[in-house]
Amino acid sequence: MFVKICGMTRQQDLDLASSLGANLCGFIFAQKSPRFITPGAAAALDSHGMARVGVFLTDDSGFILRTAAEARLDFIQLHGRQSSATALAAGPSRVIRVLWPGTYPDVESFQKDLDKASGESAFLLFDAGKQGSGGTGTRFQWSRLGRVHIPLPWFLSGGLTPESPADIALLEDRPDGLDFNSGLEDAPGVKNAGLMREAFANLRRAGLAPDSRFDLKEQRN
Repeated sequence: MFVKICGMTRQQDLDLASSLGANLCGFIFAQKSPRFITPGAAAALDSHGMARVGVFLTDDSGFILRTAAEARLDFIQLHGRQSSATALAAGPSRVIRVLWPGTYPDVESFQKDLDKASGESAFLLFDAGKQGSGGTGTRFQWSRLGRVHIPLPWFLSGGLTPESPADIALLEDRPDGLDFNSGLEDAPGVKNAGLMREAFANLRRAGLAPDSRFDLKEQRN
């Protein structure tokens, strides 16, 4: 299991996430997000070896690549149904492609996008919300995954709280990673240290502790 804490804006939250064993930290570069951070501000934050993920809504590959360089990103999360050209320009080996299972009318159309993403991405992220609405606290509806083949390692995102690990541990088909955001916050971009500690304690209690041996940067290469 690998764990991502998204919507980071403060050094103290990164310090704690690293000490608790998080594998990835996320920075949101969409100005309309309440968790927006500038590339320069993100660059100034020390991630202590956690893989750095930039979250983008834009389809402007030039902006994405410039931001990735300035903010020292390891991965690019395409969170806005960006084009295949943008994914390929970003580099498939470092793309996290976001899909919204609840928005598909049937299993076949969902599977079509899964198969397409497999040639353009390193990881998938299934979001419980709607396009461009990350961090809403909406809980994931497992029934909407249907009977699909998931071709890549995938994250689960959507309303994850410190209590979520107990439910995820009971699933037959578990995600490869979890993406926490609003469920660990006092306010957008302001993490709650107590909730973060509780979430990681519950992950370990449920047998879902982040694997410190799993190096996402190496996995990408």
